Amino acid sequence: MQQIACCYLRHGYWFYVMGRVPEGKHPQAVDEKLIAKYGIGVSESTRYRRKKVGQANLQYIRHESAFVILATKGEHCFFAEEANLIRDIRRVPLRYAGYSISYKPGGRKKYSSRDDKWHAHVAKEILAAFRPKYQ
Repeated sequence: MQQIACCYLRHGYWFYVMGRVPEGKHPQAVDEKLIAKYGIGVSESTRYRRKKVGQANLQYIRHESAFVILATKGEHCFFAEEANLIRDIRRVPLRYAGYSISYKPGGRKKYSSRDDKWHAHVAKEILAAFRPKYQ
C-alpha cells in the first residue's frame, strides 16, 4: 500500500488491475509469467525511453496471493488485453486489506490553507455495519 501511495501514483501509475494467484499455483511462477508477458522487469533507462516515445510503463506488486499491475498512460498491449478490468485510481479507488487508495486534488497545507495539487489519499475503510445511517 505504501509503495503505491508514496512512489507510483506521483509518477503517473494511475491505471490498475487487481488479481489473485489461483489456488494451487506457485506465486513466483505467476509473478514471472506476468512480468515476462508485459515486459515489466526493465531498467529505469528503458522506462525513460518508453515514456519519451509515448509508451506506457508497468509495475507489478504482489502481497500474499493478491497482486496489482499498475500502468502509466501510453501505448501498451496491457490496455488491449486487460481492457475490461482496468480501473483508473483517480476515479475508482484501489481497495485492499481494509484500506482504500485514491489519487485526487486537495488536502490541507500549513495554516489550514487549501492545497489544489494532486495527492495520494489512503483511508481505512469503515465496515458498513458501523457507518452512521443518514436520513
